[in-house]
Amino acid sequence: MRCTAIPRVSDLIGVLLLVVNGLQTVTLNVRVRMRFKASRASPFTRTMNAINMGVCLAVFLGATMGVAEARADDASAPVVVLTSATAIDSLAADDNVGVVYGAGQHLWRAPISRSATPTDLVATSGKNAVGSVVLDRGEAFFIDGGEVRRVPARGGASKIVARGRHFASIALSTDRVFWSGTNGIASAPRAGGPATPLCRSAGPTVRLVVSAQTIAWFELHDDGATTYMQLHTVPVRGGAPTAGNGGFNFEQTLLGDATALYWSQTQGIGDGVSIVKLGPSPRADMDPKLLADRLGEVSQQSLAAQDDAGLYVSTWDSSSSAGTITRILKAGGAPQVVARLTAEPSALAVTDTQIVWAEPVKPSGTRVLALQKPLPAGQ
Repeated sequence: MRCTAIPRVSDLIGVLLLVVNGLQTVTLNVRVRMRFKASRASPFTRTMNAINMGVCLAVFLGATMGVAEARADDASAPVVVLTSATAIDSLAADDNVGVVYGAGQHLWRAPISRSATPTDLVATSGKNAVGSVVLDRGEAFFIDGGEVRRVPARGGASKIVARGRHFASIALSTDRVFWSGTNGIASAPRAGGPATPLCRSAGPTVRLVVSAQTIAWFELHDDGATTYMQLHTVPVRGGAPTAGNGGFNFEQTLLGDATALYWSQTQGIGDGVSIVKLGPSPRADMDPKLLADRLGEVSQQSLAAQDDAGLYVSTWDSSSSAGTITRILKAGGAPQVVARLTAEPSALAVTDTQIVWAEPVKPSGTRVLALQKPLPAGQ
């Protein structure tokens, strides 16, 4: 829970008057003592002076702490940003731009505030629903059937970055956009241009991320007896992919930053979610480090988002109709529950100051909520 001490103007005026009163009392006593050096203040006068200053200090601290406590309570509940009649399965968020999300055949943007009014950014071609959405440097990249497109996040004409048969996931580096599709992994300049194949895949690909000079994704494999996900990596310049040593059942999500890969895994529906880290200079055949183990239960999927310091992971227990969003610090430490869920989320993102997610509402539709990030536990 974030606690920000911002007193109201009336509080500041009242406290200021009390402090001035105390200073006037001290100044008067000093003047009296300087004029009558031979005399000393009586014990009664000294006692009253101390009481007066103590009351001023107590009122000042009480006003400041009281306002801080009220602001903390206000920040503890999520704000409903918007409600959509159409399902929202992908969204991205930024404090300056707001939340950008796909709903049906349209890409929308809305400020992160209570009861925001969405702006229609662009419609997809044909009858395609908006696929994976990534927001970076004021531009939104998204999947439109057999195309990867980009559009200014505050509105403008959209442009085609790449064309193909099918796109599953997209990821960005500083100068290129990467995608996983029917034929494997490829990339193109962010502004658009010729596509560069990086490697072929042996099975369907999901969850594509960029980590330093590495591209990582999961492939779906079926050996006839078991269906499982397996981690693969390839250098951003292309080459032979590296496969992980083992497969993961019910793989949920994959994230990456400049130094490491992170993913969640569970052994099945109703089991807890574990968070693991692979890095630096991650390769799929390296041994991962466990960051958190069995973070609640999973009914269908676990979602995750990240900021510079931590990972934010959702869990949902269908038997009790309750769930959480938990923060796990990348440097390690005890997990911290930062939000309680009343419906299973369909999308999750974080900004520098907010946690943003989409969840279904009855009888139909989806709403987007935002919660101010709490301070790490112990701060």
